[in-house]
Amino acid sequence: MQFRIGNETIISDHKAKLSIYNLYGSLIKQQTGLSKQINISQLSGGMYIIKIESRGKVYNEKLLINR
Repeated sequence: MQFRIGNETIISDHKAKLSIYNLYGSLIKQQTGLSKQINISQLSGGMYIIKIESRGKVYNEKLLINR
């Protein structure tokens, strides 16, 4: 399984760490391992930063939720 963050492709990694932060830098959600879907239903509308640490690399991407 592969994931795309911006122009980067991340190969599935059960040790990867996914973190979601609000724009104030507060950690909102964190999980270890990448799955096909990430449950963001509890997040309210707004802008977030997704950070994935996998195989010695760090990937960041913006996430905009409109509700």
